[in-house]
This record gives sequence, structure tokens and C-alpha cells, in this order.
Amino acid sequence: MLYHLVTNPIEWDSAGEYHPASLETEGFVHLSFGDQVAWVANQFLKTAPNLWVVEIDPSRLLGELRVEDPGVGKGFPHLYGPILRPSVVRVFPLTRSGEGEWVFPVSS
Repeated sequence: MLYHLVTNPIEWDSAGEYHPASLETEGFVHLSFGDQVAWVANQFLKTAPNLWVVEIDPSRLLGELRVEDPGVGKGFPHLYGPILRPSVVRVFPLTRSGEGEWVFPVSS
């Protein structure tokens, strides 16, 4: 599975596609593997009041999927196309530890 973090509910277009801002500004959608979700949340979205995890089945995506290193020494999945509604397995809230760090229960 792949994961995408959102701070607000997904707004699907009439074709059942979700186009995050990064698709327009960077040309791809930022995704994570399970063991990267908490790191991404704490690195880039630490002060967000709420986060939701969009769990995605990569076999249901149509856009090109590449694993690329954005300069941190790890490969992250990038989707060169929108997220399709049928590819979303579930959406659930991310929780914080007692110390205030985002935690994610899936390690792979």
C-alpha cells in the first residue's frame, strides 16, 4: 500500500479524481511507504491540527509511479497523475503520541 497525507477532506472532481496542489506546482503527488508516513508528518506537517491518511492501492492507479529521492537519502513514491477514487482503500485520522509526535501504526 501507499499513503498520502491530507489536512482537509479530499475534494473529488466530477471524474472521481483528486488533484493535490503539488500535482500542479511540482508535477506529481507526494506519497509515502508505510514506514515513511510518521517521518513525513513530523517533518513537514508537525503543526497541522489534524491529519488524515489516504491509503492507496497502487495497482489501481493509472498515472506513472516513480520512487525518487528528494535529497534525503531515501526513495519516496511520486505519482505523476491524479489519485483516482477507486484506488483509495480507506481514509483514517493520524494520531499523536503523548509527546505530541505524529505516529503511524503501519511499518511497511
